[in-house]
Amino acid sequence: MFGVATGAQLGVLTDAWLLVSVVLTAGAAAVLGLAVLPAQRPSQPAPPSAPRRRRLTRPAERAPCAYTS
Repeated sequence: MFGVATGAQLGVLTDAWLLVSVVLTAGAAAVLGLAVLPAQRPSQPAPPSAPRRRRLTRPAERAPCAYTS
């Protein structure tokens, strides 16, 4: 919105460089939406049906260190 308003204020909405950049941006958005994003969906692992619970255990007892002060 601000870009269009600024472009209208400056009188550059019909300049070739601006039209080319709008077309290229729209093309990039189409490629992203139609090719890249759908191709990523199968590569994602399916979520687990139920979260697995981890058991909390105590760490193993350590042997006393010979270098303590």
